[in-house]
Amino acid sequence: VQDPGGRFRLEDVPPGDGRVAVRAVGFKEDNQRVSDIEPGETVRDMVFRLDVAVGIRGRVENTSGAAVAGAMVFRERLPSETMRERAAVARSDSTGRFLYETNEAGLMNLIVWHVGYAPAAVSVVPEYGTQTEYTVVLGDGATVQGKVWVGREAAPGLMVRFEPQFDDFGYHEVTQTQLDGSYRLAGLPSCDATVTVTMEGATPDAMREKHWSGFLDEGQTVMADFQFAPANSAVRGKVTFQGKAPARATLSLLVFTSSGEEGRRTDVNRDGTYRFDDVPAGPVSLTVDAEDDAGRLGFDEERFRLEEGEIKEVDFELNVLPVVGTGRLRSD
Repeated sequence: VQDPGGRFRLEDVPPGDGRVAVRAVGFKEDNQRVSDIEPGETVRDMVFRLDVAVGIRGRVENTSGAAVAGAMVFRERLPSETMRERAAVARSDSTGRFLYETNEAGLMNLIVWHVGYAPAAVSVVPEYGTQTEYTVVLGDGATVQGKVWVGREAAPGLMVRFEPQFDDFGYHEVTQTQLDGSYRLAGLPSCDATVTVTMEGATPDAMREKHWSGFLDEGQTVMADFQFAPANSAVRGKVTFQGKAPARATLSLLVFTSSGEEGRRTDVNRDGTYRFDDVPAGPVSLTVDAEDDAGRLGFDEERFRLEEGEIKEVDFELNVLPVVGTGRLRSD
């Protein structure tokens, strides 16, 4: 730039097409395309408006302190594998360093990913006109492994899914149980985690799940076994609200088995009927909350014991919940 007014001049520009880029310390780069420049022509009145930049510098290293080259940096969420090349906001160089410039300040999360390591997340609070430096350490990650049974039999072919419990940064890992019911999830990031085992049923409402939750740390191996109780019982019935099928009703079923609690939910059909299949035996709590066309609410609960192989009929006849009045006391 030639003067305080921001004017500039480029000499000896070759004819044809090109692009003019402007860089300034503390600002984001801007560029404009120029085309069809004739020999001897002067292109005038190019205006560049630079946004104040927020610079985030970092170094990616492994647990031994060695630089990790080729790590990708993403904002807020880790995209799907096919989108990562396009979505990365920065990459670490041969020294493990990266620079991410943005015109946004304030709290943000950066996700750092490399094919040879577990992903890591770092929260940064950059400020305008500054460059903040962070170190991101990538390791082999944590491992969760165990076995899944139905009764005393191994359960092969079941889906096992890992995902962060609170910080949803787009990362999950899925595997299936082997012939002996075993599974292994490796290379998991440090976080509060949830591991879910899913057993499909004859219908979507018959799907059963078991969960493990806990904190995973770098290098940690957690043993998490799951056991499903055998399930050959069913609960079915009908819900009426003020004598007719409700506009909306949801039933929640909770069974207390020797293998722990199991819960699931379902919505009633148009005629008010419902059904839970593949339910294990044991004490049951069944609740329903409903709403009629006028938006009035109804609720009820039934408790009973479900026997092995039993088909239990449970009907609900709901009335409108009483309205609790509000008011103001006045003393004369």
